[in-house]
Amino acid sequence: MKREKQSEDFDLDCVLHALANPWRRRMVELLSRHPYRTGGLQVALLPAHLSRFAVMQHLKVLEQAGLVVSGRFGRARSNQLNPLPLQKLARWAAQFEGLRPPPLLRFKADSLIFTVRNRKRRKEQGS
Repeated sequence: MKREKQSEDFDLDCVLHALANPWRRRMVELLSRHPYRTGGLQVALLPAHLSRFAVMQHLKVLEQAGLVVSGRFGRARSNQLNPLPLQKLARWAAQFEGLRPPPLLRFKADSLIFTVRNRKRRKEQGS
């Protein structure tokens, strides 16, 4: 198996780029449960019908970001999740937990909800 990177070695931009794709996020979810061989991961992603090549390309991006550690055991390639980059991302995101949206944003959100409710009422009354 390849050496895992130290926590401070992870580039958050690479991690965020890797997680920007829904298929890669799904792979991270699956790998958080247990390690998978590449073919097993392809089957677990069904009914997506991703080719083995596409799965390998996504794994390569996850590996470059430090999210996946893979190794060969004979002909089989095993992939497992490295949680350290996700932990670093969580620590970074935690600084924004207590923030509240500015009043103007709250007003826009409230007025949008009000507008949607009024449209629904008008449709129901018009039917």
